Amino acid sequence: MPFELLRLPLLLPGLALVLFRVVGLSLSAPIFSATAIPRRVKIGLALAISMMTFPLVQPVLPEELTLPQVLAGVVGEMMVGLAIGYGLSMVFTAVQLAGSMIDQQAGTALGHVFNPGLESSSTVMGQLLFFMVMGVFLAMNGHVAVVRALLESFARIPPMGFRVTPSVVDLLVGLLTSSFILAIRLAGPVLTALLLVSLAKGFISRTVPQLNVLAVGFSIPSTVALLMLALSMTAAQDLLVEGLTDTMDALTTLLEGRT
Repeated sequence: MPFELLRLPLLLPGLALVLFRVVGLSLSAPIFSATAIPRRVKIGLALAISMMTFPLVQPVLPEELTLPQVLAGVVGEMMVGLAIGYGLSMVFTAVQLAGSMIDQQAGTALGHVFNPGLESSSTVMGQLLFFMVMGVFLAMNGHVAVVRALLESFARIPPMGFRVTPSVVDLLVGLLTSSFILAIRLAGPVLTALLLVSLAKGFISRTVPQLNVLAVGFSIPSTVALLMLALSMTAAQDLLVEGLTDTMDALTTLLEGRT
């Protein structure tokens, strides 16, 4: 026991590398980065995960670490954790974007509410879709998949082994592109219905100019948007599952490509 206590200061640099990767994930990953979770709980969870992961990572750590190496390694480990977390958060960003597009066309964009999950204000439809994707994420054991991706990252990218390569940049660009495509696919049915409503209102205003379409039909777009969103909820759930699965597969492919 005294010998192990004497070795403790020598293990702190390696533990710091593991800790900062876990911290980077907890700052960006869904669920783990929620502001509803107290900071003390987040810190305790990050320390617990780091302490449990460190014995598995210790054999691949360099034997002697200097202070400049540790400082540079901490930045790299933080980037790995942030990349994994933000990659999984792209689906939630796509949902927010889809909700914003729907609210802009439905006339409900003025009803902004604060979204504690993303620490920003969002529209009504965006909030509704956000909680739906949160439920799908938990139903798929996404929180378990986040921890599994973290553990696999230590096996694929050992501490002090992160390098910014074209594959990392291509992955981030691909995830961003996929999030925009997913947002358009989620909002597509509702936007199409709202487009038909706008065309019908324009046709009525031209044929019956005595009727004030803006005053009479103000609530029609929001009603149609809610109805179409309810009808397309099943298809939207399938799209969300597909988006989350594709994101996890892309992150796994990147980690496997670094071996």
